[in-house]
Amino acid sequence: MENSEKNCTNQYDKPKKTSIIVCARNEEKHIENVLKALLNQDCDFSLVEIIIANDQSTDNTESIIRKYSDNYDFIKTFQVLDRDATLSPKKNALKQAIKVSTGEIILLTDADCIPSPSWLKSHIEIYESYPMTEMVVGFTKTILENDNIAIPLCSIFEHMDFLILMFAAQGAIQSGKPFSCSGQNLSYLKKSFDEVSAFDEIEHYISGDDLLLMQKFVKKGKIIKFAAFKDAYTETVSLNSWRKLINQRARWASNFKAMYRINLHFFVYLLACFMCLGLMPFLIPLYILKIMFDERFIKFALSQWNLDDMIFKKKYSIFGVKFNYLQCWYILCPFYILTVTTLGMFSVFKWKDRRG
Repeated sequence: MENSEKNCTNQYDKPKKTSIIVCARNEEKHIENVLKALLNQDCDFSLVEIIIANDQSTDNTESIIRKYSDNYDFIKTFQVLDRDATLSPKKNALKQAIKVSTGEIILLTDADCIPSPSWLKSHIEIYESYPMTEMVVGFTKTILENDNIAIPLCSIFEHMDFLILMFAAQGAIQSGKPFSCSGQNLSYLKKSFDEVSAFDEIEHYISGDDLLLMQKFVKKGKIIKFAAFKDAYTETVSLNSWRKLINQRARWASNFKAMYRINLHFFVYLLACFMCLGLMPFLIPLYILKIMFDERFIKFALSQWNLDDMIFKKKYSIFGVKFNYLQCWYILCPFYILTVTTLGMFSVFKWKDRRG
């Protein structure tokens, strides 16, 4: 048996075993990168198990996973069952993985993400420091680095959109009003997952294994924290296509339909945001004022995460006029919000091989 690729020395006063779960379907391009990143975690691997739920992949995903599970006894894999019998394959895969897990803490990321070396340690530290915590939300950003080739506008928009979503989610959670999270960087106690009846009531929604589950935690009065550590992030590959981006965000927006039943207050909030953001460009003075306030907020958030403020320095030309990345996001945002919300409401999207 090989030793782990990095000596893990971090210890905790009250150690909790953690089950890291990654669901993968046809991820041969990414799965090895996430496995290497997980092996590079700064942790005690005697308190960790890595579970890769292979959701009936038809490419080389399984053989790549097996190469690692055969060499590391804390890496486990299994073939997900009943994929065709469920409307939400991701929830089906997660539910099966959580059922076979042995950890007290369930820690999630996606197969196309790269967790930072301190990702696991940062989540655990919150549960140890705040024993009442039952869910921890982490920070995710897209990889946007290319000095030699022009970055597509859709990648710039996606990068900005992700940053603003994460900054807003952090602010809301730290103010005691959790409203958003991403399964790319999320953890919760296994017992709490069972106490909120897992994915019951939301299984018929193709999406929502993260956001809708969070709202079930909120409804039950569960304590939710944000992992506000500079080294607690995950990075995800840019979609690099308007079609893929709109499709993904329409899937996320489809969760809006469930909020009326799961969390009425949050439903009203989302409806108000949609109306305000959709109409704001027609009220130019208010829109300009909003941009000024948002710019200050974003600069502060960037400094808190020790992120480069290149979004204010780098320019992109639209119709011959150069705008910084944040300005590009503001120009496109109203059209984007109206589009993805409408598509999401009518379930006009596709996820893997399933339509909404």
